[in-house]
This record gives sequence, structure tokens and C-alpha cells, in this order.
Amino acid sequence: MELLEGELTPSGHESLVRLCGWMPFQKASEILEDLLGIAVNKNVGQQYTERAGAAYEQLQNEEVDELEKEAPRAPKGAEKMQIRYHCYTGSGRKSEHWSSAKWKVRI
Repeated sequence: MELLEGELTPSGHESLVRLCGWMPFQKASEILEDLLGIAVNKNVGQQYTERAGAAYEQLQNEEVDELEKEAPRAPKGAEKMQIRYHCYTGSGRKSEHWSSAKWKVRI
């Protein structure tokens, strides 16, 4: 477990970041104080939230890199495929469509 910067407990830090993800930083700071009695400046909430977002983005990028390394090679011609899909209208009728799509594949 990594220690967090600042004076907030891990629980207070998480609560602040989660609130800031839902609403403006100022409002999140006010709600944190109302609910938990923890007073913080909106800038602190913004900094913590941006750092948490950057850490999560880095984690996702690392996971994508691992998946791309482990993924099997695509067959030749896979970068251009046709896909058939069905759409249903509001009246329940089914219509068939074909779509050409370009895919980013590892060849």
C-alpha cells in the first residue's frame, strides 16, 4: 500500500476523488466537509482527482500493452472486413446491413 500525499486519510482521499468525479471541485469540497467534516480547498480536490485519473490511465495503458503482446496475430486481410449486423425498428421489423470497416490489427 502506497502512502498518499497530504493530510487526508486514505478513506478521505478516496471520498474526495470520487466526489470530484461526479461534480464540480468546489461543490465536492463542500459536500466532503458537510458529510465527513473534512475541509479542503477545491484546488486540492482537483489535484488529487487529476493524479488519480493519470494513475488510472497509466494502469489502463499498461493493461492494453500486455493484451497487445499476448494477442494472436490477425489473419491476412483482417485489416479490411465486412460485418453483417441487424437493426430492429420500433415496430419490431428486422433489417440486415453490411458495413465495411477498417480495423487496427497486429499483422
